[in-house]
Amino acid sequence: MRYVVEGTWTGYTSAQYRIVHREVVNAKRVERLRKLHKIVYTDGTALIINVREANYRERIKEVNSYGALIREAEAKGQNVFRVGIDDEKPKSVTMADVKGGPVDETNPLDPRGKWPA
Repeated sequence: MRYVVEGTWTGYTSAQYRIVHREVVNAKRVERLRKLHKIVYTDGTALIINVREANYRERIKEVNSYGALIREAEAKGQNVFRVGIDDEKPKSVTMADVKGGPVDETNPLDPRGKWPA
């Protein structure tokens, strides 16, 4: 039995919904892919994963643009896979860490310095 995996990018508006990935898979991968609902990006868009059974003698035009990302998300075994979002706490940045030389705290035009009250 053949199955079709389609990835639909949600876009920023409903007018931007479009299928950006389509591939034929076998029954071994289907159960893991059915658990995967979507891949969420940091900009708020998502790649929604749909799995369906291919019709008899159906010709499927493959669009393999997100295959590596879908396989990575499939291997994690989660319902929602987040791209670019670290599980760690954000590191605090001090003024000494900012590149560009010493900070002139008296200059109001230096964005790294203190703002006047």
